[in-house]
Amino acid sequence: MQYALENLSQYRKNDIDKKIDIIGTRPVDVMITGATGAGKSTTLNALVQRTAAKIGERTDPQTKDITSYELNEFVRLWDTPGLGDGISEDKAHIQKITALLRKSYRTSNGNKYGFIDMVLVIADGSCTRYGYAS
Repeated sequence: MQYALENLSQYRKNDIDKKIDIIGTRPVDVMITGATGAGKSTTLNALVQRTAAKIGERTDPQTKDITSYELNEFVRLWDTPGLGDGISEDKAHIQKITALLRKSYRTSNGNKYGFIDMVLVIADGSCTRYGYAS
């Protein structure tokens, strides 16, 4: 498996490894979410440095389910379906996203943690719906 961090020195990998051990989770799970067509899958592909996730064409969404991709031994990325495709589609996508956000696990010492450690929200900057004046 090719890692995005393969150019990192062994010292730096060990440093990251120690810090992840301190927070008690491996790998760090990052959910990528946002509106349809905002660039979630494109961002994921840029991070993993290959075409891992299929990319939709304009308003034709490609991602229908939540899928995980390993960035490296330290980070796992979760690609989610886009929001804004219509009420019934959004309802189904929100249920999937919410279920993953509510998922938890217990460590060997009994502590309970959320499965997703971080959420990256991709916003479409070309959209004028955000209240920005041009």
